[in-house]
Amino acid sequence: MEIIKQQKITLFSSKTAIIIIFWCCVVVDLVSKLLVVKYNSKSVLFNSGVAFSALSRNEIVPKVMMFVSVIIGIILLVITIIKRTQTTTTFRIGMLLVSSGAFANGVDRFFNMIYNANGQASVTDFINYNNFVTGNIADIFVVLGSIMLAAAIILDVGEHETRS
Repeated sequence: MEIIKQQKITLFSSKTAIIIIFWCCVVVDLVSKLLVVKYNSKSVLFNSGVAFSALSRNEIVPKVMMFVSVIIGIILLVITIIKRTQTTTTFRIGMLLVSSGAFANGVDRFFNMIYNANGQASVTDFINYNNFVTGNIADIFVVLGSIMLAAAIILDVGEHETRS
């Protein structure tokens, strides 16, 4: 008698679902930025640096190098998330959130560079965390995804799945 091994398939097991969720996260972030700029411009801060406004001076070479590095990193993350066959759901969701948040901020930075009069590449931040830092929805995705990745890697939480 042949035993057929059943495979547990979840939403995050499908490559197509992962790609759709990735783009949904990107769209949610970019639309939120557009709405805040249009309807609540008093709360908007254009951050030309990286985390905590590092590299916020007008030095173009470090910014271009950082931008290219981020885009390459995002592409590698997306390839990794699609190609890995044995991962936990926690790991997949973490990778998805980090890559979609980073990509959304990269797109925002690119379009702000084109459409701003001074040509400065900046990210639209509008969520003020008690005057400590200001961020956006993509930043929330990156932080939550990083926490999930750390949990998945350190604790190896969740059930390992084989993707279809």
